[in-house]
Amino acid sequence: MIGRWSSISRAAREVRLSQPSASMRLAELERRIGSTLVERSPSGSRLTQVGMRVASWASDVVSASESFTQKVHAMQDSEEHRLRIAVSKTIADNLLPDWLVAMHAAAAPEVTVALEVLDAADVAERVRDGSSEVGFAEGYESVGDLRSCAVGSDELLVVTAPGHRLSREEPVCLSRLASIPLVLREDGCGSRATLERAFHQAGLQLAIGAELASTVAIKTLVATGEKVTVLSGLSVRSDVREGRLVALRLDGGPLKLPFRAIWRRSPRPTGPSRTLIDIARRLGQQHSRDRVTAPSPPPAPSR
Repeated sequence: MIGRWSSISRAAREVRLSQPSASMRLAELERRIGSTLVERSPSGSRLTQVGMRVASWASDVVSASESFTQKVHAMQDSEEHRLRIAVSKTIADNLLPDWLVAMHAAAAPEVTVALEVLDAADVAERVRDGSSEVGFAEGYESVGDLRSCAVGSDELLVVTAPGHRLSREEPVCLSRLASIPLVLREDGCGSRATLERAFHQAGLQLAIGAELASTVAIKTLVATGEKVTVLSGLSVRSDVREGRLVALRLDGGPLKLPFRAIWRRSPRPTGPSRTLIDIARRLGQQHSRDRVTAPSPPPAPSR
């Protein structure tokens, strides 16, 4: 600045300092460097040879600092418009699309979502290690040091092909299910963990006939006629309504499958994360009211 204006006072005004403050800082810099940087005279001030070299180096430092600041701001702007989420498979297939459409329409059309679909048991870990800002999973598994809130629920349904012999025993009790090798999702799936929890509380052991990572593959296998499964009602909604599969009532009432959002204790969700959680809570309640349930038994014939 002094090289440009030939005056300490004018250079000070340019960087919004008082003239005395600028002079003190210049004197401190000269003391630290051990050389005179500015020659003062009645006609003005000018840089010495050492001062010109130091000014050139300082200019490089200032330019690098400005470039660094611009890049940090650009990165922050990019992060504000990118939402990283981890979602369990049942929620990703049946609920998340509606949530994202609502978020796009409501307030965040510019947000890019980076989605990772996992087993429910792995969702919390992605949030915990910072890979995802928010997670959505089903089931009762503890999230330990994380925070969570309910975003609706579903019911686990006993599902067979139409005309399966088990339908003649409705309502089906858990002890009867324990005698049947079931076709189930893989270990770590929230719906399976919820079923295992119910069996454990009843003092029963699951009989597993097959484990498949694909809900579509399970439904296809069950629809062939002899197999039995237990799945989220959301997963079989269209199949039951169109008659490809049948949902059977459980003796003692349905098994609830809770859905919840998960996030770190600090920082608390803001921006797109907060928006998506709020939408999930609102639409999750609607899905809970509209969920598929096993049909009620027909009324007893009158005498």
